[in-house]
This record gives sequence, C-alpha cells and structure tokens, in this order.
Amino acid sequence: MKLLLSNEGASNLTLVRPDALSLLIQTRRAPGKVQVEVMKWLIRKFPGPAKEFLENQV
Repeated sequence: MKLLLSNEGASNLTLVRPDALSLLIQTRRAPGKVQVEVMKWLIRKFPGPAKEFLENQV
C-alpha cells in the first residue's frame, strides 16, 4: 500500500503556536544550560527591551 501526500494536503497541516504560559512552563522544566541558551537568544533578539528591563531592576 502506497501513501501519497500532495502539496495541497500537506499545506493544510499547521503547528499550533504555543502561548506564553506554555513556553514559560517548558523553559522552567528545561535544564539550566538550556534556560541560559534561551535567555541568550532572547537578549540577542530583543536587545533594547532586555537592556531597559535590566536597567529598571533594583
């Protein structure tokens, strides 16, 4: 039995984007090394807001 997928059928498959809470839960469950990598990526992606956030921490 052969299973053929057309582009039309494949284009209907989409991933559901996780919400913020789901991402935070996944990040908290990840090892510390992975959490640091996520933090570094976010800082590179959003340097302005990261700097502003850190400056406002007392």
